[in-house]
Amino acid sequence: MLKNRFFKNALGIEFRKDSLVAVCLRKDLTGIKLVSSISIPSGYDPFNEDEMLELRRFIAQHRIDTKNVSVSIPAEWSLVKFMDIPSAGEDAINQLLHYELERHIPFSLEDVCHASHIVERGGDRCRIVTVVVQRERIEQINEFLKKLSLQPSIITVSSFSILNSIELSGYTTNILKEITGLQKPSKIFGSKKDVCVALFMEQDNWDMAVIKNGSCIDLRRINLDSGRMDSAWENIAHEMSSALSGLSVQKADRLVISGQLAPEHLRFISDKAGMPVKIIKELPVSVHNANNSDADMLMPSVGACLAGYGLGSMAINILPDKSRLMNKSGPFIAKLSAAAILLLSVWLAVSGINKENRSIEVVEKEIKKNEPELRAVETISSELSSLEKQKKFFNSVRENSVSKLSILAELTGIIPADAWVTNLTYKEAKNEEPSKEKGANKVSAMRYEGEVIINGFANSSAKLISLLENSPLFENVEFISPVTKGMQGEYSKIKAMVVKPGRKEADKKQ
Repeated sequence: MLKNRFFKNALGIEFRKDSLVAVCLRKDLTGIKLVSSISIPSGYDPFNEDEMLELRRFIAQHRIDTKNVSVSIPAEWSLVKFMDIPSAGEDAINQLLHYELERHIPFSLEDVCHASHIVERGGDRCRIVTVVVQRERIEQINEFLKKLSLQPSIITVSSFSILNSIELSGYTTNILKEITGLQKPSKIFGSKKDVCVALFMEQDNWDMAVIKNGSCIDLRRINLDSGRMDSAWENIAHEMSSALSGLSVQKADRLVISGQLAPEHLRFISDKAGMPVKIIKELPVSVHNANNSDADMLMPSVGACLAGYGLGSMAINILPDKSRLMNKSGPFIAKLSAAAILLLSVWLAVSGINKENRSIEVVEKEIKKNEPELRAVETISSELSSLEKQKKFFNSVRENSVSKLSILAELTGIIPADAWVTNLTYKEAKNEEPSKEKGANKVSAMRYEGEVIINGFANSSAKLISLLENSPLFENVEFISPVTKGMQGEYSKIKAMVVKPGRKEADKKQ
């Protein structure tokens, strides 16, 4: 059993925009080591035998376990969506996710692979992250690996792989800790009560994650339009404030940074952050006779490989017909250790335990007699609990449906079919006391009900501005970030002020 869990070389592969990066990790008595790495330019063409031959040599040279391959794909190939939904049972959550995915992705569900994970629970609500990838991409990867006689155990997104590497950079393990279950969780992101912002560079882009209770509850890409650090920091600080505000979090407790930054830039961020700053520059594994590769370049492939070992809380598996969430090895080893202790206790006190077992058998027989009645009571209790949750959910919808549902209905009618909304934020206006201007006879009243911020893709972002301006519910419509072009069209971020029903027409008449 130990031979299956240790003493095997695992392969981690990252598919990049213009290259392929692979690492070989070895798990032995002293922990996990980076044995070697390789970078192959010009991608992962399955029909390029020269490139495949180079990777074949790497696999054969290091005697890699072909059934323990972990894959990281570019963030651009995926859609990452965070949703807040009513807390319910697994079946109800799956139904809600199915409904939300059909509404928010521009593909049929049969054409995508997706994985979801509950990242936070609170009261009657829970926050879920869902990762969606076109099935054609996954099949292309499987075809490539099949030609190399490799079987993937996990396929995840580079953003989560990097977060996994950052989280485990403060983590050490060895065979003794795994057998005894005495591993300590990483403190890189702080304690359970801390809110941490992780800022990391993935190739030419900056990603920002909000970590709470050890889970990633928000992830977004930051577009930096200027090479100046002061201008870039203003953009980062704005996105950080927006993310924390949307999560109802007042402030972050720490900032973790990983990526290629000059020392003067790191000092600039540390001075501006207003919170403790942790810099991650090293890989989360010891390096043993590996190539002199850049640590930042290897973080996604190493992070994916560690997820394949069952380590890290950021392991989301998009691979079809596989467990969508990796199980950590710590609990498994802890259970194994508990079983060994139990066997030892049986050996020391066999007579007392035998007597207890006989008593348990009598109780089990009595339970089996009443099993039909118990099942009926459990079924009724479960149905009542489900009805109560549904009642709370619909009451909540009814109490808040007057203005918000009308806004959603208006947006549904306005936004054209070729547009795709990835995120929608509504912020109500603050209740302020009316103020009377000096020398004026009229008392000014609050004009706006709130504001709507729309993120998404469209064939023409400018068309969305005019459509929203023509609506009786919106005015002062404007872009609040530069329009960028992507695979799905023009990506834009639009803000619109919500006016009271009829107010816009009344102003026009005046």
